[in-house]
Amino acid sequence: MSVWSAVGYLVLGGVLGVAGQTIRLVVGVKKKHDEAIRTGKPLKEVFDMHQVWLGLIISVVVGIVAGILGILTFWGRDLEISRQLIITLLGVGYAGTDFIEGLVRKALPRGVMAK
Repeated sequence: MSVWSAVGYLVLGGVLGVAGQTIRLVVGVKKKHDEAIRTGKPLKEVFDMHQVWLGLIISVVVGIVAGILGILTFWGRDLEISRQLIITLLGVGYAGTDFIEGLVRKALPRGVMAK
């Protein structure tokens, strides 16, 4: 595999990881929207815009890292871009936050990340 092919695969992993995180973000916004309707509050009251922007930046970074880690699991094989690979990397991007949060929860003392 040439260097440019390797870079291309890593970029593909990062982009699909971000796409997976974007799907997760849309699901989160939908939940907040439903919460606003349920409580009778305007959507602006349910969202803290500082947290939204910070969350968006963190989601992009997590998506890139998760997607790159995901594509690295296929490294060394005859890597062919297929529907299955794309769906897998989208799923890795979507689930990347859960994985990282699980690692952080194990590393931090109890109660630090209480919901």
